[in-house]
Amino acid sequence: MNPKQKTVLKLLDESEEIWRNVTKKRFPLFSDIKVDKTPSPLKKMSDSIWEFYIDEKGDTMHTLIFKPKEVYNYFENDILNLYHNLSSTNKEKSIEDLLLDTLVYLHFHELGHPLDAPYSKDDWKKIKNALYEGILEAMPNNGNKEADALRKASNARNMALDMIDDDTFYSRLNRNIASDSLEDVIENEFMQRSNKKTLEDGIITTFDVIGIKRSKKIRPTKRSQEEKNMSAVFSLSRIPYAMLFVNNEEIRAEEYELFEEYTIKMGLTKEDVEKRAKSIFNLMILEQDEDELKRIGIDQQKYLTSVDAMFNNINNNANYLPAKKVVEKTIYLLFNDKKTRYNAIKGYIKPFADLLAVTKSCQRGLPGGVGDAIDASDMLDDILDSMDENEANELLQQLINETDGNQNNSHQNSNGSQKKALNEKAIFEFYKRNAKEIEILSPKTEFQTNDLGKEKHVEKVSSVTINIEDLANLDFNEIRELQEEFGYENPIFVDLTPNKPPAEKIYELNTYEWVEDNIKINTKIATGIEVPDNFVLAVDSSGSMGGTNYVGSGTSYDILCRVVYGLFEGLKDASSMIGKNPNVKIINFSDQTISSQFMNIDKAYNPGTNVMHVLHSPQNRKTGFSVDEISKTENEKKKGKTVYAFITDGGFNRGSFQNASFAANYLKGLAEKEGNSLVYIEIGSKTELGEKLSSLENRTDSIHYYQVNSVDEISSKLEHILIEYKR
Repeated sequence: MNPKQKTVLKLLDESEEIWRNVTKKRFPLFSDIKVDKTPSPLKKMSDSIWEFYIDEKGDTMHTLIFKPKEVYNYFENDILNLYHNLSSTNKEKSIEDLLLDTLVYLHFHELGHPLDAPYSKDDWKKIKNALYEGILEAMPNNGNKEADALRKASNARNMALDMIDDDTFYSRLNRNIASDSLEDVIENEFMQRSNKKTLEDGIITTFDVIGIKRSKKIRPTKRSQEEKNMSAVFSLSRIPYAMLFVNNEEIRAEEYELFEEYTIKMGLTKEDVEKRAKSIFNLMILEQDEDELKRIGIDQQKYLTSVDAMFNNINNNANYLPAKKVVEKTIYLLFNDKKTRYNAIKGYIKPFADLLAVTKSCQRGLPGGVGDAIDASDMLDDILDSMDENEANELLQQLINETDGNQNNSHQNSNGSQKKALNEKAIFEFYKRNAKEIEILSPKTEFQTNDLGKEKHVEKVSSVTINIEDLANLDFNEIRELQEEFGYENPIFVDLTPNKPPAEKIYELNTYEWVEDNIKINTKIATGIEVPDNFVLAVDSSGSMGGTNYVGSGTSYDILCRVVYGLFEGLKDASSMIGKNPNVKIINFSDQTISSQFMNIDKAYNPGTNVMHVLHSPQNRKTGFSVDEISKTENEKKKGKTVYAFITDGGFNRGSFQNASFAANYLKGLAEKEGNSLVYIEIGSKTELGEKLSSLENRTDSIHYYQVNSVDEISSKLEHILIEYKR
């Protein structure tokens, strides 16, 4: 192995040890996080030399160095040159110190995501909404404003989380900023290893300096304007890093110039760069309620004046550092107070709003910062939950109408597939939110006394107080397992003195146990419900149903989809009530007869599934039906009872079902098979086939025929059908 590679990997191991030792003392519930240091091509973003990230659940931290020799070379040739005070001493020792400090910081950065940004699911939801609202307010009015804001917010979320994370970590390195300082603990850890006392000044920015340096070397010659904008977002967002996290005026000025120069190369003017950079600072406080600022002791005007002083004195620490002291303390308070945190995020993101892309993501660590295609589908739920019905429908309609013919699009590139996923999610959410549930009615209800058995609840058994010396005797792996077992509302390990230095700390260790009680309850239950084992819905998607751009259009196919969603809601609820999970299948017929696979209702009734995709792919042509799909369905269905429901708005004008006598006899034979039942619904006038099925209904218990004048009437016909069929 090359000596440089060996050095980098050795320092990676040492940095993990330092991080874990500090974490055991300050954040013991997180000290057993697994660390994955095994790089592989499957874990690698394109062109990355190293990647640090933590799983969403916070269980595993990935510290992956793909090109250790190249990492070393950047520290040797670029980072060391920033630190003039170190470059004249032992060169190799200085490089190793800077590398070790950076790797230690990167461990704490990843810990900061489950610890600080976001610190809970509710916090994550509010951060997403703050980003969306800030971007939406900053964008000019256009026809697709809300949909674009959603994608931009999804694009910006990692950048915003990193800002909170890094600012909180930097503040914890300074006991004059954060009450929960790490300064003493980290100093003690380093002093046990060498004469080095703590992390070097500005170490938070080295990762990004390397990112810009690499981008300047290997940047593609041809870039779209959107890619240039995203690179500008990355470099512009690093200017506050240089200004907040670097105290040495020479290093700060050089980094500021590096980030500013790169942003200008991406198309912004020098004046615009400074204006936007200053707005990042200013808007974080201008978005705040003045009463909230007073509550936490912040003087808005003093802060704004201090921001001006920082920008006017980048190279003059005599004036810069006093102003920075005001600004860094203020930002820390804004991010870490629950009443000001989200308005600070809202203000932080506004200066980037017009530059954020709607197709590409901003990815820290890649040359230029431009990452993969955006998938905002996982963000949509949280944004919709904060909206009223009209706002939600407006956003969903924009997302749905972005692709030609709703889902009848064929994107081949990665962005297209992401866009399609969001489109499918939007269609699903639109109908789920706008459909009226078709209740699967029961013939009767009655009261029943149920013995629910033993119900468990948690009770505290004991509490003991311990000091810093006792920590070595605790098994924090066991504590974390017990915390997950008993829930975080029942804290096991509690810091009773959060504002005290480590040597003076006192902790509380609580013991809990599960207690069981016998529980009985009187409940009103529905009886007589009989949900089929298989439910097959055959829907007419011919041109007369008005399927083109159908979502929310009020056409027959739009209303039909609302009916299907209402039916699936009712079927899912009824199935849950009786502990059953039936299979469902959609057959879409027009020029072709297209069939989904069978899926149980719990899996099928979700965005983007095969069942929902077949429903949401109207053909808009003539009306035909292939009996081959029925034969296939009969072979694939599971044992038990099966309901076939046909919904159409007219007669067949192609295929074997054009012959009404053949169709009636075929459907009669299908309905008479053991366990089968047929529902046939015609919208509008009764056809010849309808007449024949209506006549058969009187002689065959398993056939149900309904003629309705509009799609809206279908719901009332389907309400009883799942419990009325005879077989």
